[in-house]
Amino acid sequence: MTAPPQTMKAFVIEKPGVGAVKDHPTPQIAPDEVLVKVEYAASNPTDFKHLDIEGAGLPGTVLGLDFCGTVVSAGAQVSSLKAGDRVASAVHGGKFSDKGSYAQYLKVAADMCWKVPESVPGDSAATFGTAYITAAQCLFHHQGNAFPPAKRPGNDWFLVQGGSSSVGLFAVQLAKLIGYKVIATSSPHSFDLVKSYGADAVVDYHDVAEAVAQIKQVTGEGSPARSTEIAERRANVKVERIILYTVFGYAFDFLPGIHLPHKPEDNAWFKDFVKHSNELMGKYGIKGNPTRVREGLQQVPANLSDLREGKVSGTKLVIKV
Repeated sequence: MTAPPQTMKAFVIEKPGVGAVKDHPTPQIAPDEVLVKVEYAASNPTDFKHLDIEGAGLPGTVLGLDFCGTVVSAGAQVSSLKAGDRVASAVHGGKFSDKGSYAQYLKVAADMCWKVPESVPGDSAATFGTAYITAAQCLFHHQGNAFPPAKRPGNDWFLVQGGSSSVGLFAVQLAKLIGYKVIATSSPHSFDLVKSYGADAVVDYHDVAEAVAQIKQVTGEGSPARSTEIAERRANVKVERIILYTVFGYAFDFLPGIHLPHKPEDNAWFKDFVKHSNELMGKYGIKGNPTRVREGLQQVPANLSDLREGKVSGTKLVIKV
């Protein structure tokens, strides 16, 4: 495989609210990392927040988290991946100069990305990043469910609030896979989409009282066993806060004055989860989000604008790099 160039094109943060596609140094990998030629990068609301909010993203860093691409080189300590392997995952875009996904190349630890099944298109594979990992954090890491083929006992309901969101569509599928019955909320225009991803029932969230009544009617008296996306603060509801970035294995300043410590248990869980992801995508058929693809890094601002203005529903915006 041809050696990568010394410089690449990347969407780089210049100052709060301002970024541009520019020439940027191609990442240099450590012994435990791989260099990935990015083919597709999926967009998330956190991208425009890292760009817009002072201190969230850092000047000189590459924006973007989710990616699918091809390994072009592997560090000396890497045995699990080789040049030519197609991989996917997420990186902490907006904090580092060599890890953002809105770039021709990025570097990532070999044990924090996974091989993509041949049957999965690249644009779909790129959606298996932030939302997929977040849904899995909830279901497997924080709630203690075992990975397939294990099934949970009983016949509990699982509530997914925001079922047509990126996280919601993955949560619906993963919850069904491990044995829950799933009820989700969404706008009526997304009912068919959410059901096509496996939800047993979907209710309109706009009228809260009516939504609660319908949920109780479907699930029986009482409430569903678990929920994700949104949880109302009530005495009988345990609220756990999770954030994707703690799985990457380091402490960092999330925002000025907000420091998130290193959580080794989150990183250890993520490395274990990575080992299951090829099978979850292939054997178990977990589907990526529906996509709308724009071509070229110069389209990153258009994706960010659509997300910022709330124009995206039931689909994932993806950049073909």
